[in-house]
Amino acid sequence: MDKPNLNYIVIGSPKCGTTSFCDLLGQHPEVFITNPKEPRFFSQAIFLKESDWSNYLDLFAEVKDEKAIGEGTVNYTCSHYRQLADPETIYKFYPKTRLIYMVRNPIKRIESHWLHHSIMGWPGDVPDFDTAIRNYSMFLNTSRYWSHINRFRRFFPDQQIHVVFFEDFTKDPESEMRKVFEFLGVDSEFQSTNANEPRNPSNQEFIDASLMRIARKSKILMQLKSLIPKFLKTYLIPIFKSRNTGHPEWKPTTLSWAINELKDDSLRFLEYSNKPNDFWQF
Repeated sequence: MDKPNLNYIVIGSPKCGTTSFCDLLGQHPEVFITNPKEPRFFSQAIFLKESDWSNYLDLFAEVKDEKAIGEGTVNYTCSHYRQLADPETIYKFYPKTRLIYMVRNPIKRIESHWLHHSIMGWPGDVPDFDTAIRNYSMFLNTSRYWSHINRFRRFFPDQQIHVVFFEDFTKDPESEMRKVFEFLGVDSEFQSTNANEPRNPSNQEFIDASLMRIARKSKILMQLKSLIPKFLKTYLIPIFKSRNTGHPEWKPTTLSWAINELKDDSLRFLEYSNKPNDFWQF
């Protein structure tokens, strides 16, 4: 069976700076990363059902003589039944592959994750932040980093796992990239360009309001959207869109509940990563 010579995977986590990270990673002449960067091939509900090895192999067709060959699918550690990867499956085919796990303050990650989905109009039946966090376990459970990393540690030794903290990466991306290059066995002195430029931020000016969420469910209305003159769209924005403040409003009881749910997991993950207990301020 032909399959790519994969030797690293960026396994997550969503909204932790992986788009910027993978862009810088791909600049290195000794590193290959797929385009698109998120093939989701090993997602449990997709693996060998909706995809096959020939499709996956095609993504690596332009590999030349790079030393590090891989992909980055953040949903491999996203707690959604269709996206979450099975580490045993990856280990079965690539036992020597190296894993890069990007993490972030778990509460801030939840906020950014929800904003990202809100901009795209999902979940359509839960328009407000507080209700979504309470009813969609994906948002909270994706921030259980200790739980996720241990799923992989059952098969992969710690020497094959490298953790990148969003906070360290945004503060000094060049230093963090040097550590990653060293981990991958490529020239660690390579200097990436535009290292401080953010990619894929959840800071669009507007997000879908309730009326827009309803409209998105209608194919006819969405087809008509392209026919609306630009000047008229300006007047319709306040009706169909809400201004994105960038800071979802937590109800105090929900925030306390979320912190309590994540506290033990977060402390254990910080200890594993040799970080102080107060590295993340809740």
